[in-house]
Amino acid sequence: MELRNVRRSFGGTEVLRGISLDVPDGSFTSLLGPSGCGKSTTLRIMAGLDRPDSGQVLMNGEEVSDRSATARNIAMVFQSYALYPHLTVAQNMALPLTMRELSRWQRLPLVGGLHGGTRQTRRAIQARVAAMAAMLDLTDLLGRKPGQLSGGQQQRVAVGRALIREPSVFLLDEPLSNLDAKLRTQMRAELSALHTRTGRSFVYVTHDQTEAISMSDQVALMLEGRIAQIGPPRTLYETPQSRAVAAFIGDHPINLVPVSLAPGQASGAFARCRPIGLTTPRTVVIGLRPEHLYLDPAGPLEGRLVGAEYLGAETVLTLKVAEDVEIRAVAPGDVTPPAPDSPLRLGFAPEHVHVFDADGGERLDLSLERAAA
Repeated sequence: MELRNVRRSFGGTEVLRGISLDVPDGSFTSLLGPSGCGKSTTLRIMAGLDRPDSGQVLMNGEEVSDRSATARNIAMVFQSYALYPHLTVAQNMALPLTMRELSRWQRLPLVGGLHGGTRQTRRAIQARVAAMAAMLDLTDLLGRKPGQLSGGQQQRVAVGRALIREPSVFLLDEPLSNLDAKLRTQMRAELSALHTRTGRSFVYVTHDQTEAISMSDQVALMLEGRIAQIGPPRTLYETPQSRAVAAFIGDHPINLVPVSLAPGQASGAFARCRPIGLTTPRTVVIGLRPEHLYLDPAGPLEGRLVGAEYLGAETVLTLKVAEDVEIRAVAPGDVTPPAPDSPLRLGFAPEHVHVFDADGGERLDLSLERAAA
């Protein structure tokens, strides 16, 4: 599936501002971003539940913008699961096949049984439901109704109902958001394994970067109706193309510090560093992730300890390194921090430094290293 320069407005508000996205066959693609950035609208346009104001939606190179959801052979799992409460698990899962493969008269309880081929078709549907239930570990739950299931079980039923019709693309709109943290971790692993087994294209909408990074082949980070960056999860983390991308990606908020640079010299908190690749003076924003800063008695960054937050496996240290400038560093959990206001020094590797233009925010091909003593 491919989107080309898709735009969509509601009233006077432009929600999608030229979205172009290629979903390779068999890939797991996540649309990641904060609430209101246009993720769900993009997914609905892909599904055929909404139509773009302009731009193209292509499947296998063919324009499908005007085709309905059913004509696109796309399955979708919603945040609420949308299961029918009066139907059993087996009936919920069989419903897409029943609607597609049986006529209106064949679906009637009494009259349908008199129609030629109905019993054979129903047996085939039951066999496919049984096979899907076995794959999703739902066999023992086929006779239950949704109200008798846990959140994780309901999620698996919704996934099974979508997959059973063998869609060409499988769309998921924040399907784990209603689950607790432990169950979300379990279901992430189950969805990844399911994607591997089926080989189908998955498009997954989430605001949770852990979900996107842990499951996806490619992540499209959406900000304010645009795709800010798309690529493998590692690329977005290690090489963010803008300050906005760097600020969104990462378990700990990245440190962003304005700095004036000149050839061979940096200012402020980075005065003990020298720029790499700079030819003319300029003002930039230095980005350093807390997990890439480490305690170093000879480190180029010096400050005073403001606070220490113990998180078990790690301790987050906050240092004041200049007037109105604080940075955070992640130390191992067994580190015993000194008393507040104690001096500390931090080191970093040049490859972990991100340099952004102070005005536009785009990534610059520069770095920093410790200046010679």
